[in-house]
Amino acid sequence: MDKARKAGLSGATLFQALEGYGMSGKLHRTHLFAEDASLNLVIVDTPERIDAFIESVHELLEGVSFLLSPVDVIDF
Repeated sequence: MDKARKAGLSGATLFQALEGYGMSGKLHRTHLFAEDASLNLVIVDTPERIDAFIESVHELLEGVSFLLSPVDVIDF
C-alpha cells in the first residue's frame, strides 16, 4: 500500500479475506497472526501506470498472482 501511494497511483485498497483457497486446494482461514492469510490489493489507475508499478516492485512479488481487469469509475 505504501509503495502504491508513494508511486502516486490513483487509489488502492487492501482487503484481508476471511477464508479462501488457491491452486493447492488448501483452505486458508484468517487468524490473528496467520502467515498464510489471503490478501487482496485493489489498485485503480490506468493500465500503463499499473504495469509500470508492477515492474517497479516485481522483486517483492515472487509467487503472487495478478488479476488485471478494466473498470468503469463513476464519480458523483
